[in-house]
This record gives sequence, structure tokens and C-alpha cells, in this order.
Amino acid sequence: MLKKFSSLCLIIVFSTNMFSQKTGIKKEEVDFVNSYIGTAWDRGGGLIPMVGPPYAMTNFSAQTRENSISQMPYVYEDSTIMSFIATHQPMLWMGDYGEVSIMPQSNILNVLPSERMLPFSHDDETVSPYYYNVRLETPSKKHIKAEMAASSRCAIMSFKYPEDETPYIVVQATNLNDIPDPAPWRPNLNSRESRLNNVEAYIRVDRENNEITGYNPDHMSYDISPSMKNFKGYFVIQFDQPIDSLGVWNNDGRLPNKAELYSNKRLGAYFSTPYSLYRLSGVFN
Repeated sequence: MLKKFSSLCLIIVFSTNMFSQKTGIKKEEVDFVNSYIGTAWDRGGGLIPMVGPPYAMTNFSAQTRENSISQMPYVYEDSTIMSFIATHQPMLWMGDYGEVSIMPQSNILNVLPSERMLPFSHDDETVSPYYYNVRLETPSKKHIKAEMAASSRCAIMSFKYPEDETPYIVVQATNLNDIPDPAPWRPNLNSRESRLNNVEAYIRVDRENNEITGYNPDHMSYDISPSMKNFKGYFVIQFDQPIDSLGVWNNDGRLPNKAELYSNKRLGAYFSTPYSLYRLSGVFN
């Protein structure tokens, strides 16, 4: 039987000048692209300020809200960021599938989407097809600097934290808590309960190898499309610095010191580190 799958790998590395901006270089055509075009909700554009080449297998973007069918993960009018997402959502009227998202937290650990959001301003944000950065405001009114670049399957991210605060990384593999009812024009194709019962995600924190692995089998068009048997979106997140305290989280909240978990509703992992600079790179298929 032909297996349907999607794989994604996120490798986290640490460096001090990887994203340094070059000066005195003549601009190319790509430098004149305005990645904000189509991101305003009141204009109905349905686009996101994705980082990566055209026709990439996976796109990378800041995430200001949970995406779904008819809802993209970034909306210009929003004032908070909940994650940085590796997404396969092609357009506004289509759902995502096999996605994973990552979010920095400083001093205070919040894992749930509605709680981990951090404020930002477009004045502190740089968008382009090949580079993204933003300054996030922490609960203590300090700032995390986030940067991102990508290829068609690979992304590199950087999170620089306040030096006197504990840095955390939160990973979200799936979130099926707020599933809408099936589309009214196809009410009997697949039920909401069937999606919850058949979509089971997995995540594992491997301290020895400094990585987080797992898969997200969800596709948001589940209720209005045929079943995709054996489909999974795999991910690997690797770090070149040691993982300190760790845990996983699900619908019941945080589970400290637990390194592995399956869940059919909401699933993620988190960890802290003694270092204040994270750099991430990876491959997403």
C-alpha cells in the first residue's frame, strides 16, 4: 500500500553572526517585494508574509492566530504573535496539514496558544521573502528578538532572550480542541467525532541527542474530504546546546519531566536552557 506522509525537520543551532545584515550591497529584484501585501484581514487578501523560495514544499511565517479553513495564520491587524509556524496551507479557502509551530517564552512559561502570545509592533518587524525578524515584548516588558530564514524544506530561526531571564522553547504539534462542525453542504462525509478519534499526534523530547521529534497526522479538510490513510507530517527539532528542564503538554496542561506523549486533541513539548541565544535551522517536507 502506498503510504502518504509528510516529514519536517527543524534543527536548532547557536551562533552570534548568522543573521548579520550585509551593507553596501546593491538591491536585487527580490528586495522590492512587499510581503505585507494580502495580509490585511479587512482587505480579504488571504496571504501571509512567508519566508522561502517560490513553490516551497513548506512555508514559514510568524503566526498571529490559529489557522483553519478560511483563516490564515498571520493577519496584519493582530498585535500579538503566538508562534512561528511551518505551514503547508496553500490558500485562504483551504486548510493546513502536518504543520508544527515553535514559540519562545521568557521567564514565565505558557504553553497554550491563547496564553503564550506576546505583543509586537510592525515598527519592530522586518518582512521579506528571504528574511524575517521581529521584536516580541515579554511579560516583564523586555524583549525577545526573533529571526527566520528558509529554503524550500529548511528553516533557520533565532531567538535572543533577555540575559537575566530564563529562556524557554514551546513546540506545538497539533491542536484539535476548536474543531468546527462539518461543512453544512457535506454533513455526512466525516463527523467531528471521527476526526478526534482518528487523528493522534506524537511528540518526544530526546535529551541525549538534543532534539524533539514527532508527527502531526491532522489535515484541516478532514471533515469535507476523503480520509488520508497513513498520512503524517513528521518533524525533527535539533539543538546544538543541552536541553535543561523539559516536559510535554496536552489538553490537561503541562506534564513536567515527561518526555513522550500521544494525544488526539492538543499536543506539544517545552524545555528550558541555561543559554540566552537560540538559533534554529531545519528541513520541512
